[in-house]
Amino acid sequence: MPFLRPAPPPGTVPFTAIDRVAGDVAARARATPAACVILTVDGPAPALSDLCAHIADRIDHAPVLRYRPDVQRRRWVRTEPFDVGPQLRERELKPGADVQAAALDLPPFRAGRPLWDLTLLHGHAPGEYALCYRSHTMFQDGTAVVGTVEALFGRRRLPEPPPNPGRTGPRAVPLPPLRRPAHRRRTPWSLPARTPTGRFAMHAIELDTGRLLTVARAARTTVNQVCLASLTGALRAWTPPDRADHRAALPVQVPLNLWPPERSGALGHHLGLLRVDLPCGAPSPREHLRQVVDQTSERRTALHRALARALAPSMPYTLLRTVVAQCERAGVVGQFVTTLRVASGLTVDGAPVRAVAIAPAPVPLVRLAVAIVFYGPRVTAVASVDTALAGSAGGPERLGVLWHAALAELCALHS
Repeated sequence: MPFLRPAPPPGTVPFTAIDRVAGDVAARARATPAACVILTVDGPAPALSDLCAHIADRIDHAPVLRYRPDVQRRRWVRTEPFDVGPQLRERELKPGADVQAAALDLPPFRAGRPLWDLTLLHGHAPGEYALCYRSHTMFQDGTAVVGTVEALFGRRRLPEPPPNPGRTGPRAVPLPPLRRPAHRRRTPWSLPARTPTGRFAMHAIELDTGRLLTVARAARTTVNQVCLASLTGALRAWTPPDRADHRAALPVQVPLNLWPPERSGALGHHLGLLRVDLPCGAPSPREHLRQVVDQTSERRTALHRALARALAPSMPYTLLRTVVAQCERAGVVGQFVTTLRVASGLTVDGAPVRAVAIAPAPVPLVRLAVAIVFYGPRVTAVASVDTALAGSAGGPERLGVLWHAALAELCALHS
């Protein structure tokens, strides 16, 4: 007779192995390890009381927001009754202040409360304000964060988190053999960037959608593949000594979404990882695009997604913790590039959201993280760089300038 786990108590959801490992990694972070979704809205900032009333009215669209961690019992616990007031903050910024920097500088989450908050930021620019939805890395992954924002300010309605957060998609069997990634003995950065500080600098980069579409149509690729290829050219120019060898590649981890379409409650983590070796050593932008397309093909992505769906539900915590530690020592988890699509038409009390950016969570494993967001006609990337790397490479602002230049060069070759 197969072993059956007892059902968890009502209103509770057990931690998954990924939740626990995410908590372990986050515990070593200097800054609050949380991803921030930044919504830019035109018009005067609402009163915090009005914003609180809006969130309270929409809380049934995102039941996940009621759940707080119970670390001792290793489970998420629904809070009843739930008051949204303590989750909301307001901060008036100085004129010209950087919103990403303000999001990175928010205070820690309140003890005993759910691991999210919503901050109203205003004063930085005339005629607009920003909302920052911040979610702890242990609480939600990127797709879950986006689903929650869409439920609060869009048309999505999330279900109650399931009591057994196991498989989130069909198991694909049999699984074909997959190439084992090469083992790196050091990080792909020169000294002093090899020793991370755990402190980060961030910069938002608005990519030229017209150029992205021009290349994608001419080369018959996806817009996301063009984003990765142009980022490759930017990274090549960003730290030239590290890319002198034409065979040099920069390994990045690309998260794979394993959630079903309804997001299944948007609690915890349901993702896999696809390793992509960005060919930063190659001088040709066409070669950058060719290799990116080859490594992110539908077939390869589907194989890795199937593997993750098959293994994730049964992956024991001790094994996953060991794998993460080995990857950290091998230098293969130091760079992440994630792409997220946000449903268009978000509004805040009737006012349309003009732009959406996502600031990656500052976690100690990561030296460079880039979050690319598609929202309506806009493509916005936020680069988060460990200050050791930023100091030696010129910072994320310079990376943004080089990314624009690399995209322009790629576009010129396909016009």
